[in-house]
Amino acid sequence: MNLDQLIAQPEGSTLDFKRDLSSLAKVVKTIAAIANTANGTVVVGIADDKTVVGLQDPLKDEERLARAIADSIEPLLLVNIQHASRENASVLVVDVPFSPRPYYLREQGPENGVYVREGSTNTKADPATIAELRRQAASQSFDLEAIPTVSSDDLDSIRLRAAFGKELASSKLRTLGIACQYSGRQVATRAGVILFGTDDQRREHARDARMRCAAFRGTDKSEFIDRAPEFDELTVLQAFETLDVFLRRNLRSGAAFGDGLRRRNIDEYHHEALRELVVNAIAHANYAATGTPISIQLFADRLEVISPGRFPPGTTVQSFKEGMSKIRNRGIADVLHHLDIMETWGSGYSRIRRSFAQGYPEPTWQEIGGSVKVVLPVHPHYAREILDSQSSTRRVPPRVRRDRREDIMAYLKPLQQDASVGEIAQAIGLKPRQTRVWLERMQRDGTITVRGGQAVTDPNRRYQLTR
Repeated sequence: MNLDQLIAQPEGSTLDFKRDLSSLAKVVKTIAAIANTANGTVVVGIADDKTVVGLQDPLKDEERLARAIADSIEPLLLVNIQHASRENASVLVVDVPFSPRPYYLREQGPENGVYVREGSTNTKADPATIAELRRQAASQSFDLEAIPTVSSDDLDSIRLRAAFGKELASSKLRTLGIACQYSGRQVATRAGVILFGTDDQRREHARDARMRCAAFRGTDKSEFIDRAPEFDELTVLQAFETLDVFLRRNLRSGAAFGDGLRRRNIDEYHHEALRELVVNAIAHANYAATGTPISIQLFADRLEVISPGRFPPGTTVQSFKEGMSKIRNRGIADVLHHLDIMETWGSGYSRIRRSFAQGYPEPTWQEIGGSVKVVLPVHPHYAREILDSQSSTRRVPPRVRRDRREDIMAYLKPLQQDASVGEIAQAIGLKPRQTRVWLERMQRDGTITVRGGQAVTDPNRRYQLTR
């Protein structure tokens, strides 16, 4: 990339402009932070307004900068310093390679002197980020670490069978990264507990490895319409399978007339693009981070997918779009690939891009507070409604919770037999207590017939559609 192309780019996690070397320590810190984040560039001789001010003595500045990098950064960081000029003004272009050493400022030490880029700023790396850089340098994956206190035989057999349709041999558990050998025993890995652990195991070893979903009436969080309590005890894999129920009961569907006045249905969000974003969140979340589960937040004008952890070291939004994939959780990715949920060829963005041809907007990615937030704007068909309402006295068209009776009927109709409250609740993504409320309404209006069990809470009580 030549100098004009660099200047045309905004500053960000992999590009920084410096006017001169008057604050040499800050320049060195920026170079170390980029080296811990992704391949990047620092240009010295460019003002904040992108004016090329140049350097008075570029050869002397090059020597000074090279010496400062060698003296201040550990371990040794090899950068490529080149000279460039524009309108007789000379600048230094410093190409910084990524490597997960991690690099740190010598005077601050390996625990306090590690910096990474967050947008266009340098941020001190937290312990989880430093640990991840060290694991990557050692070609290790957090989710493949052994949990010695959990035998692979103690994983939730119901969850395993539900995912794979059969009992897996011990060797297969190891191949998929669900289990590993530890001191002559086969124990569960972190991936095994995250995906298939019992509730007690997950609370002890992977408390925040879960997904939470919520739908809000407007464009902020002031009013919930669906807190989705059914996700509270689910693994991220179960949550992925349940997500469709949550979306089906909360997403709007409209229609428009295209060429030839043909009516076509328009969903708020492209199903394949949304699916890909959620799969990426599960596969690339930093499960070593605490206090932040994966979140799906549905607003009137957008959907947000938030996952814990910054981008995997060495990854940027641009490299993701170009198909350069770095897998953060190798065990979880192997399971998702085995279940035909995820590809491992870096083809995710190409599937998202296919939605653009149907008029769906491009998502945006942001690193905020140690998490990655993906914002998926609503289809323009719905965005126009919101803009129209904002220019008048009416409120933004609110998101209205879907009537659960439709979900119950959609489940029972193809079943052609009765079902228990528990079976219906699991199918529509509600707690049994909440499901009973809807079933009682349907019983009163004659939509369903009740068989067995006198009390409402009787487990033998079963329901079917009235013929």
